[in-house]
This record gives sequence, structure tokens and C-alpha cells, in this order.
Amino acid sequence: MSTDLIQIYINDRPIIELLDRAIARGRDMSTPFQEIATVMQYAVEENFLQEGRPSWVPLAEATIAERQRKHPGSTMKILQDSERLATSITSASDAFSAQISTDTIYAAIHNFGGPAGRGHSVTIPARPFMVLLDDDLEEVIDILERHLAGE
Repeated sequence: MSTDLIQIYINDRPIIELLDRAIARGRDMSTPFQEIATVMQYAVEENFLQEGRPSWVPLAEATIAERQRKHPGSTMKILQDSERLATSITSASDAFSAQISTDTIYAAIHNFGGPAGRGHSVTIPARPFMVLLDDDLEEVIDILERHLAGE
């Protein structure tokens, strides 16, 4: 099993400032980080449901033909042939962090794209699923602001 890891770093100035304020006040961050982990997991699940936000590169004709041959009547949803990747996303949090992860060995090639297959004979397009949109970041900001306000 691979130990490769996809990490999402939120480098958003308002979020960093709110975290700095919470740390300076010595606030227990367990609850907000649990909520943030949930927001992140939901965002990634939404990426799969919408087949990318923004939309992923469509499936290649050869991929469509192979899926139809193997699974007649398949939905042809991108990155969801077996649903293994989409259902592997988990979240975790503690007093110091919030994270989402997957244990699938092929997650990185689908997220970032690149050469794959025997002899790296095909190039898989990037279909970023481990991403947060501005709306998702706004939810994170709301969570932190509520926490700092004592709610």
C-alpha cells in the first residue's frame, strides 16, 4: 500500500487570521475543527456528485467504450466507475487540525493527472476532487467566527 498523501492546505488570509486569534485566546479548537472537517468532506463529496467544480475533463471515447463493454448500462460518471474512490473519502479532526483523506492508491493520479498505465502509455487528465471552493472557505470562516464569538 502506498503512503502517498494528498493534502489540502488552506492558505486563505481571513482563515489564518481567525485561527491566529483563536490560538492567542487559548480556545479549544476541537469543536470547530470537527465542523470544518465535515465541511471539507461535504465539499469533496459534492465535487464527485457534480463531476467537478468546475467540471472535469470528459471521459475519453476509449474509456466510454470499455465501460460499456464491461458494464452495459453504466452511468458513465467520471471517477465513479466502481465508486471506490468517491466512497473512500473520510474526515478526521482533533484540537489542532481538520483533515480529509483517502486510502486509495490511485487517488493522486486522478486528482493531479499525469502519465499512467503500462509504460506510462496514457496520460490521465487532472480531475481535482480534493479541492475547496470559495463558498466552502466561507463556511470555514463562518465556523471560526461563531467559535470566536462564543456560540
